[in-house]
Amino acid sequence: MAGLYVHFPFCAAKCIYCDFYSRVRQDWTPYTDALLREISDRREELQGVPPTTLYFGGGTPSLLPTCELERVADAARTVFGVQQFEEFTLEVNPDDVTAEKAAAWRAMGVNRVSMGVQSFCDEHLRWMHRRHTAADAAAALACLRCAGFTNLSLDLMGCYQRKNILTVLAVFDVLCRKLTVSNDDIVAGAAETIATTGLKGRWQKLSDCPPTYCDTGHNDDGIRQVVEQL
Repeated sequence: MAGLYVHFPFCAAKCIYCDFYSRVRQDWTPYTDALLREISDRREELQGVPPTTLYFGGGTPSLLPTCELERVADAARTVFGVQQFEEFTLEVNPDDVTAEKAAAWRAMGVNRVSMGVQSFCDEHLRWMHRRHTAADAAAALACLRCAGFTNLSLDLMGCYQRKNILTVLAVFDVLCRKLTVSNDDIVAGAAETIATTGLKGRWQKLSDCPPTYCDTGHNDDGIRQVVEQL
């Protein structure tokens, strides 16, 4: 079994916790041109085994125009002799999701979407330098489902402040009950203070610690209400 991973290192802004290579710029056409050359150059690496999966990660692939993503997907199909990938995953940010884009992704062959939610607390999202709100995430999920996506995953982050473990558990409780009647997945991760991220310096300063729900007036019941609407 073989699969392809393609990295798109473009972001509209850099999140405080991220250690993946990305740049805040939009000169993606030269990059996709280079990807097409690399795909062609590496046609022999799979030794004749056709890839069954294609994963577009980043960075923020959903930031790119669909036509640029489609160029890469078409090249992968042509070079490796695949008519359709069994699983074609696209990483997205909630604020990039629109009905028009979702329909275009489906038409391009994407059948799985991995959405970076990270938190359902707006104050925490602002602290992370995320561009979306909890309401944006809920709306994006609804939009993707309306477009016909039935295989979705949500990225959530925990362990980035002292009190948020209770809220993470509350969110997981609601989501896990919802997953019993859907095909969606939860991907949970813990924040790390990696030296190359903006989190490293801030972690050492108490004033820059993530806000707690007690401090901001948020509570588990409020977060549950947002998640219940998903």
